[in-house]
Amino acid sequence: MRKRKSLIKTLIIVVAAATPLLLVDWRECLATSKLADMYMILIVFATIQIDRVFMTYKWTILLRKSGVSISIKTALKAYYIGSFWAAFLPSSIGGDVVRVKWLMKETSDRAYIISSIIVERFIGALAQAFIALISFILLTEYMNLKVPFLSRIIYPLLLLSAVGVVMLFSRTSHKIIYGIVCHIPSRRLHESIQKVSNSLMAFRARPGLLVSFLILSTCEQVFPIISTFAMAKAFLVDLSLIWAVITVPIILAISRMPISINSFGVRESAYALILSFAGVTVSQSVVMSLVDRVLLLVATLPGALWMILPSGGHFPEPVISRPADPAEG
Repeated sequence: MRKRKSLIKTLIIVVAAATPLLLVDWRECLATSKLADMYMILIVFATIQIDRVFMTYKWTILLRKSGVSISIKTALKAYYIGSFWAAFLPSSIGGDVVRVKWLMKETSDRAYIISSIIVERFIGALAQAFIALISFILLTEYMNLKVPFLSRIIYPLLLLSAVGVVMLFSRTSHKIIYGIVCHIPSRRLHESIQKVSNSLMAFRARPGLLVSFLILSTCEQVFPIISTFAMAKAFLVDLSLIWAVITVPIILAISRMPISINSFGVRESAYALILSFAGVTVSQSVVMSLVDRVLLLVATLPGALWMILPSGGHFPEPVISRPADPAEG
């Protein structure tokens, strides 16, 4: 069964990567790339960096509310280092693991850091799926386009995201998971799972914080829209702002599905397919996607720089204070 799943995933990756490469007109790609406006490219790069700082700021709020006293600078270092490794690891989870390890080098208890990242990921996924749904509705109703195959992607993503958030803060789901983990002969693992579960329940006792984080995560979707719109302007691609608002959230929702290595191929195919509704050619879409991928990688280079600094990228030991018991909330 595992071999079959691995084979199917590999096939998806190959097909996703090959499709845009087979359809693209490389002469048009070259002509499009020559039109690059470096000032607009710099605007795209600046938007990506602002987005990364905003993501760090959101995460820092969760960290502090979960009992970790940490500066924005230290959180920013951890976020950049994790993002750098995520660009080379099979999924963003690998980057999150690196983020935890770098931030908690001198700390034995990682529960509060881990729980903050879990909340960040799940609520972020819900916000992204919600915005993608709005974009899909605009695409079908406002633009009067019938794309039923997208509904088979968007609706399940929203449903899975919502169910995931509900399970994240469900005591019943925690008991089930702990019951499964108990069969693994590792007392240390049992204790770690219990600590993470307790810190997640502490978040549950702060619904105002979770709603605020959901709103911030929803607002964050503006940055990729701005960067894609600026990217189109950089290569003289005829993409209006309204089309960027409609298409970009759908592209992100598709490209971040866990069906490829770092969304390679899937992202390019999503660009080519979804932007085609706006009249953008496959070649123009591929150029925009590839340049965006390069800029995203370059944007993580501060993480690599911090790792090779004389200090070795070590952070000051965060001061940990345990959050209030959920029962006391």
